Amino acid sequence: MHCTQPIEIAQLGNGFGGLYAVNMKHQFELANTVSDRARKYTKRGIKKAEKAREIQRRLGYPSDADLAKLAGGGGAVTNVPVTAKDIARAEDIFGPDASALKGKMRQGKSESVVFEEEAYRPNDSLQQYYGDLFFIHVR
Repeated sequence: MHCTQPIEIAQLGNGFGGLYAVNMKHQFELANTVSDRARKYTKRGIKKAEKAREIQRRLGYPSDADLAKLAGGGGAVTNVPVTAKDIARAEDIFGPDASALKGKMRQGKSESVVFEEEAYRPNDSLQQYYGDLFFIHVR
């Protein structure tokens, strides 16, 4: 969160349990947007970043590292019109590609559950059952 002016924080009185209040009359910026991050680059750099994402989509969403290897000329794909810098620029402007992350993230191994075995103890106490028996006659 970014505030353009200093924030005024005041503690409320005793009736509020010592809670704090913030004066929200100032303008806040809550998140960086793509347009904010794209301002750091030239129009040509932004177009090359978009081209890098397009190539990533056409190749079936390889990771940025794998795409950088392909762009470096060491891969099976020839004449890739983007460089590793274009791929890094696309990562900076647009963030990680959601489609490239799908299926590649995995959950860590969970802790095993240990069940303690209890000795079988038959219930030798006398048990009684109480119930009602009724019949409904339908014509």
